[in-house]
Amino acid sequence: MGFPFFRRFSIWLLVGLLGTLGLAGLFNRIVDPFWYYRDTSIDGFNAVKTKFRRFERHVKPAIVAREKPEAIVLGSSFAEIGLDPRNPSFTDGGRLAGYNFGIAGADWPMTRCYLEFALRNADPKRIVVGIPLTDLPTVDCAEQVATMGNPGVGALLFSARALRASVQTVLEQRKQRPSHTREGLYFYARAAGAAQRSFSEMFAARLRSQSCDLRKLGAATAPITPVASPRRRLDLAGLRQVVHTAVERGIELRLVIYPQHAFNLELDVLCGGGVDRWDALEQMARAVEEAGGGSSLVQLWEFFGYNDVTGEPVAPDMKYWQDPQHFNVEVGNMMLGEMFGAPPADHPMLGRRVVPGAQDAARRGFDAARQAFIAANAWFYPGLARVLPE
Repeated sequence: MGFPFFRRFSIWLLVGLLGTLGLAGLFNRIVDPFWYYRDTSIDGFNAVKTKFRRFERHVKPAIVAREKPEAIVLGSSFAEIGLDPRNPSFTDGGRLAGYNFGIAGADWPMTRCYLEFALRNADPKRIVVGIPLTDLPTVDCAEQVATMGNPGVGALLFSARALRASVQTVLEQRKQRPSHTREGLYFYARAAGAAQRSFSEMFAARLRSQSCDLRKLGAATAPITPVASPRRRLDLAGLRQVVHTAVERGIELRLVIYPQHAFNLELDVLCGGGVDRWDALEQMARAVEEAGGGSSLVQLWEFFGYNDVTGEPVAPDMKYWQDPQHFNVEVGNMMLGEMFGAPPADHPMLGRRVVPGAQDAARRGFDAARQAFIAANAWFYPGLARVLPE
């Protein structure tokens, strides 16, 4: 008697456990808390993916491997926030599927490895890569690339973490804003009304790590004279490798030196920096030219300048900027339009293609534009002083 009862009990217990596990998996599949499957969106239930931001480094590679976008944005949070992968200029009028593969906090080695992953697992026709104006060495990506893009069904559907994330996603629908678009663009602090505070906080952090003569700012009535800084040779072996690969595979590649707000550029003057950028740009231009064999497929662009966009007055809510370095998609759309042949008609050119031998003229143009902008905007230095710590 006891054995048949124990057997039936064991069977029903197993059926119950499997049923519970199956229901949990179905619930996780529908909620899709990590935004991996991306095929079910119900307002008030799972439309706002509150957990995607925490897991983007795991999920974004998996999406790229599965969907194989043809137009890809890579870089740090500057690219992830500012460059819309749906931009018509970038996607050739929508003919190319776009995805923002930028990752918050990504440095050059990480960006390089995410690019390597995209090249191995998709077939991109166009790529925009945001790069810093510094060393871009070779990077061994073998180990990192091997671990990307495979979250596993167990982790996505049947893990305790997935169930917890699903429950929290449902409960947080009315409490949180979306962090990203479906195509990977990051909203960050957009619409938070905190731009002015962000400027002050970032400038305070910068001044804690740099020695800057702010006494010049208090007495300034005309543009302050920049202080020269030493030049050095950059390690650009990794940049050359990327350019060579793009040309070899016939990929349109745009390498982007990010724009900065004019206040941040002016702090370069006060803190003894920025003068060496032109030498660094010349080194990069020569590396791109040599590695690409002069191919027009690969272009290097910079967006430094003083104008109505980079010099937008600082206020709680800003159209073009979230802080001194994070620009909004309104700026990114201008950049993409310029780089892919469709510059906006209602704004002056923000950037320029960087080619060998043109940096002296570029520096003179930058200096002239800086002096003209500051002279024409009497609020500039008082406005900068207001967002600096006392």
